Amino acid sequence: MIIKNATIVNHNNIIENGYIKIENQYITEIGKNYQGEGLDVSNAYILPGFIDIHVHGTNGFDVMDGTTESLKQISLNLVYEGITGYLPTTTTASDYKIKDALYNIYDYDSTNKGAKILGIHLEGPFINPKQAGAQNKSEIKTPDITKMKLYNEISGNRIKIVTYAPELTDENFTKYLIQNRIIASAGHSNASMETIKSHMKAGLTNITHLHNAQSGHHHRNPGIVTAGYLYDNLNVELIVDGIHVKPEIINITSQIKNPDHILLITDALSVKNLENGTYKNKDQILIKKDKIVTLKSGILAGSVLHFDEALRNMKNISNYSMQDLVKISSYNQAKLLKIDERVGVIKEKYYADLVILDKQLNIVSTVCRGTIYHNK
Repeated sequence: MIIKNATIVNHNNIIENGYIKIENQYITEIGKNYQGEGLDVSNAYILPGFIDIHVHGTNGFDVMDGTTESLKQISLNLVYEGITGYLPTTTTASDYKIKDALYNIYDYDSTNKGAKILGIHLEGPFINPKQAGAQNKSEIKTPDITKMKLYNEISGNRIKIVTYAPELTDENFTKYLIQNRIIASAGHSNASMETIKSHMKAGLTNITHLHNAQSGHHHRNPGIVTAGYLYDNLNVELIVDGIHVKPEIINITSQIKNPDHILLITDALSVKNLENGTYKNKDQILIKKDKIVTLKSGILAGSVLHFDEALRNMKNISNYSMQDLVKISSYNQAKLLKIDERVGVIKEKYYADLVILDKQLNIVSTVCRGTIYHNK
């Protein structure tokens, strides 16, 4: 496959009137002004395929279903948002359900079509009940190294990120994660800025969905949000749907935080792409109304955000360049997961994971491991 006449955008360069040659899932050649036959995408951008490190489900399917069919359908649907790789994300549940979900992801056939599973994001059960959000409070557990070790073994050591409340444990839990090459992410937490600072010394590098379900910015009692703003090397996830975080706050965040350390996520739920209505999702009732999902109690749950929509929103809200948008949608995620030697960059010998966008940043097609998916 040859794709030609595109503006190719990486985090560190732009190629006008460029072409990309693809063979056997890989990029074999990149250049300018190709004159031969090929897929002509004049006036379009080509970006590295998006990587979503925080997604629970879509189209009626949930990671916690614990079935191959659910993972297959999630992967097939996410690719049409430009997502070429993702971390299936668990939620707080019984030990049995968490273990079942972890083993199911471990056992999943990575050659299946659609977005590729790059590992697992364990969100809960090690969180603070006071910041549970839409998570199941009755199944929350104190951070525990023995249980964490068991979860990781069941997953085939595929857990890449753990969201936990640092204030409920000591630095040894964080050190255990780092020693096992797991990213430590503070979230659903009431930690003070000083607690975050302490766990950063042990290896904490991430904040889960900045501003949501965590201690905020306060002039006398600074919390997680303050730490995210203050410490340059802390990576922060952002849900840019205009609901979880107001556009004005996204704008402020984009001015304070270097784009090298912002990670767009969807935090998408199984009700994404479904009609408005009330849905049973395991032991919870989710109410979807347009772009808002809540529990029966009115508590805001995850999102129905599409990744390409998040990119457009960020472009409209911030002063970020196209190269900055590549950073926050793919390169930073690849670097965080330590897979930037094969994805997150459009480069020869890298996987052909690409997203083709028109000038308004609407998806035209997605290329995932060399297979092209034209937008539905």
